Amino acid sequence: MIDDQLNSITEYNLSSVVVLSDSGAIQDLQITHLQSSSNPVVRLLSNDNQNTIGQVLISFSQQINKMNIESINTAVSNGIPAAMISVSPLGNRPLSSSSSIDTINQSALDQFNKELNSQANIREYLISFIPNLLITTFNSIKLQSSALAQLTQATNQLTRTTLTIASQRCYQLTLALFSILTRISYEDAQSSVTQLIQCASNVLTGVNGPLQQRTNVLDVDASRSTALPTDYDTDLESEWSKVNLEGDQNTYYQKQLANQIQNQMNEVSRN
Repeated sequence: MIDDQLNSITEYNLSSVVVLSDSGAIQDLQITHLQSSSNPVVRLLSNDNQNTIGQVLISFSQQINKMNIESINTAVSNGIPAAMISVSPLGNRPLSSSSSIDTINQSALDQFNKELNSQANIREYLISFIPNLLITTFNSIKLQSSALAQLTQATNQLTRTTLTIASQRCYQLTLALFSILTRISYEDAQSSVTQLIQCASNVLTGVNGPLQQRTNVLDVDASRSTALPTDYDTDLESEWSKVNLEGDQNTYYQKQLANQIQNQMNEVSRN
């Protein structure tokens, strides 16, 4: 059965459809640092069709989520305690490991961290297209909600930029959904609400992970926290100067974002 945005329905017999993931395209994104215009993912995301962009974001987020699970499983099999390298999303069963911290395989940990940061960078690149998508109809809300839930699933791979975009768009989609609740079916509303709640849970877990020492600080966040701001002020009374004099800049910025996101997610839960 096939339906369209105007709720027209028809039945059609289709042969089996096999969808294969393009692992080469993802690897190319990692190798070329997201700059290759010849990469099929980059070309698709440059499309003006918002439905196409949404579908690509969901599809490749699912692939990166699989890669994250594979990275964790490989690390665990090489003696890294699962609790040391991942935080399970809401509803997932935590991985088990009998390894002790005293027997850590340093080379396996280094490889995991390399993959972790590479996949986090791809996630940040993919989610950067979300703010460009219009929130017009229920279908756009449903598509973007699904994309956000997938993009934020690996809570140990969410940079502050990723978290900021996800939190803001989750909040915007919640308000948009609330405004049309009386015009859509209960089933449709429930589906999108579930995705938005999942996103909110992932974002809260992701932003608090480094503060609770449950996840590692991502390389890009550590680098950005010590970089000179574009409007650098040598005044020792400026916020940036105070933060750097106090030390631990990353924790400072992480706490700021955690408070901001907590306020937004409180609004989401109230709606």
